[in-house]
Amino acid sequence: MATTPGRKAYPSSPSSGDAKSSPDDLSLYILTFNCGRTPVQPDVFAPYLFSALNDHERPPELLVLCLQELAPIAYAFLGGSFLTPYLDAFREVVRLACKRFNSNTAGLGGGGGGGGGGGGGGGASATDSALPSYANVVTRNLGLTAIMVFARADVVDNIAWIRTAGVGLGVSEMGNKGAVGARLGYRLNHNKPHDSRSGSGSGSAAGGNNQQGANEEVMQLTFVAAHLAAMEEALEQRNEDYKNIVQRLVFVPEKKSTSKPKKRDRDEHEQTESESEPLLQGQEEEDERPLLHHQQQKDTTINQGGSATTAAAAAAEAENGIYSAQSYLFFAGDLNYRTSLLPPSAQDVKERFPKPTNDINDPRHFRHLLAEDQLTQQVQAGKTLHGLTEAPIDFPPTYKYSLDGKKPVILDEGLSAWPWARHRWPSWCDRIFFLQPPSPPTAAAAGGGDGGGVGYDNDDNDTTGRDCDGAVTKVSVSKYTCLPIFATSDHRPVALAAKVPLKPVKVPILPLEATTEQEDDSSNVDEGLYAQNAAAAKAAAKAPFPVDPNWRSRRASARKKELLVGLMAYLALTREGNGLLGATVVGALGGWLVLRSLLMA
Repeated sequence: MATTPGRKAYPSSPSSGDAKSSPDDLSLYILTFNCGRTPVQPDVFAPYLFSALNDHERPPELLVLCLQELAPIAYAFLGGSFLTPYLDAFREVVRLACKRFNSNTAGLGGGGGGGGGGGGGGGASATDSALPSYANVVTRNLGLTAIMVFARADVVDNIAWIRTAGVGLGVSEMGNKGAVGARLGYRLNHNKPHDSRSGSGSGSAAGGNNQQGANEEVMQLTFVAAHLAAMEEALEQRNEDYKNIVQRLVFVPEKKSTSKPKKRDRDEHEQTESESEPLLQGQEEEDERPLLHHQQQKDTTINQGGSATTAAAAAAEAENGIYSAQSYLFFAGDLNYRTSLLPPSAQDVKERFPKPTNDINDPRHFRHLLAEDQLTQQVQAGKTLHGLTEAPIDFPPTYKYSLDGKKPVILDEGLSAWPWARHRWPSWCDRIFFLQPPSPPTAAAAGGGDGGGVGYDNDDNDTTGRDCDGAVTKVSVSKYTCLPIFATSDHRPVALAAKVPLKPVKVPILPLEATTEQEDDSSNVDEGLYAQNAAAAKAAAKAPFPVDPNWRSRRASARKKELLVGLMAYLALTREGNGLLGATVVGALGGWLVLRSLLMA
């Protein structure tokens, strides 16, 4: 089973789900970690990777790593092979972590624990392989922020297609702060293995179109890794960062490789897309257009009786943002919300900084500081992470720790005091939120009510969503916790184990408000297309901010700046760059002296 050495048990609230596996669920495991621009030590990190799994729980079918400050700015901005050692360290973490499962928990050949929705081509039983294995189906970075998605070997062929997105939130919209996302299409009922890079089925994993096979259902899952503005006083900037994510994080298909990929083991990554080249080229190639681009063209044709409706185009564009009426959404990262607007005083350090204790009446129990959490306050006020929810927090602050590097890992067990940095308030910077699918529309919502219309239900007490057939489609949380303190970072990783039903999110559709001309021509409107437009319009109406029409050109411009800054940082701040710069200077000086001597001879 997956064991967690030295974990200290804190009082916890009942989770919204349980640890029992079901063949009707897809198990997810999401981890967020600010790496401190330092490579992780795989042998140290791996034993704790699956800390959010309960005892005897099977390895998750999808594993998502949301990473911030992955590497120094020079390597992160240049991307490509400069990031390989940092990413490979996490691949090794996953490989080593799988060894912690014994044959009792690693049986992947049927029975409980999912199975990938009807077959999951390439399934492996416990007799075939005693240990689980994962394929890194997509890796994507934007500057210092990265996302890595792994699929368990027996379900990897269920990945029908992959789309990615990125937005810079730092200086001049560069990627020193930012967000990067991956949206997956997960097959539910295919009966034969698929090459996830091929164009068969419902589209290739690398960038197929937005269509499914005749007998194939696909559920959509969206994962976003984010790193927002730092410092206590930057509260409003963090809210603005989230607004920019909603407006400019637009999903496009993964670029198709022009050369045949080399054969790799299933442990190896199958797709890697980094910032070694501009995120999005200035020209809009066919396979880089938003998912509903063709839908927009059809919308224009449908409305021949009148002018092409800009509302339909805006709705289709919005459906490619993080708010999608057809997708589960998980939003994780170093969101940087603090527990105070001001730095701590010496008295605060002595009297208010949390210490390890199970006595919730102790004034230094972390629950008292949690009441000051900026993010909770801002979400409740409707100023950020609109419509998203979070499992109860039953773990200590994840930032900021002061480490001397003597111990590679610090466990809570037996600890009398946490090694807080004295100049920063301990805070829950590292968080994982998710969006529950919307509930059926009420009569008030259908009638317009307060003008909100039909869309995502923001009622925090309602944890159940239902599709148009009345089936429950909700995120069920098994565990939400933090990992130990690692010497390579001043943040603690945070992990969420959850399950979602193996069924697509089918939002109840209400007709769009039609103009008189559209009503007169309604007999010519394809019914299925009309329903898709309604779903897209619904998502657009409830997304807190509209998609920026200039998102592509702004990202391309910022990417050029990143390459320039990355090159300068490489030459100035790295040993290799210093050596290259020094050799260039010496070579230039030597050449000038030789030329000078020849001219004077």
